[in-house]
Amino acid sequence: MNDRLTLIGVIDSGLYGRVYKAEQVDLERIVAVKIIKPDYPDVADAIAHAKKLVQIGPHNNLVTVFGVEYVTIDKVGVNLPAVVMEWLDGENLGQRLNGPRFTPQETRRICTGMFDAVEHMHAAGIAHGDLHPGNIILLSDCTPKIIDVDPNRDNTLSRLSTISRSGAIVNDLGYCRNNAMLVFRQARFSIAATADLDLRLQDADNLDTIRQSCDDFIDDRLSSPTLGTIVPIPTSLGRV
Repeated sequence: MNDRLTLIGVIDSGLYGRVYKAEQVDLERIVAVKIIKPDYPDVADAIAHAKKLVQIGPHNNLVTVFGVEYVTIDKVGVNLPAVVMEWLDGENLGQRLNGPRFTPQETRRICTGMFDAVEHMHAAGIAHGDLHPGNIILLSDCTPKIIDVDPNRDNTLSRLSTISRSGAIVNDLGYCRNNAMLVFRQARFSIAATADLDLRLQDADNLDTIRQSCDDFIDDRLSSPTLGTIVPIPTSLGRV
């Protein structure tokens, strides 16, 4: 380790690196440090994407990347590139889908935050490329934080051809639709109602339409008791 980072323990391990909880000593703050495997074939791309997240600036629904450091791990003895990020105290969306059902308010917060983050990334000239539920961290109040741009692809929109750029954006929109439906199905809405929303989202070809469809769905069910689609949370046996 260097004189600025003290590694506390391994948190996760993925395709191209391990994530550690660490202390940034001089700033007295806890951070997450993803150390990139030295044998990973696209180390340069992984670093480039991390730097791109630094460049697009902070956003409430994107993990803040503080920079790229070089750290030394005991028993390895070589400097390894590492991405230093804000520490997120939460669980990923995939894990949370096995937990308590979302309220309508939590459903809106998750979906709106995800849409806002993707919109911010696209406006800054970068696509995510791998926005599966494991790459969305939910804080305790269900505020979403998107992490991990796909390191296996060149997701800088300015470097893609017009067709490829459109394809990258469409790919992100597909993830947004799918994740939104996962959240709505885990929320307190009836199966029939969410099936109708699913049909509407499949016809949505831009982020604004996806966002509006989700907002309208929640607003309709909160304001119209005749729809009767909010499902009460069970109080005894069974999944909640």
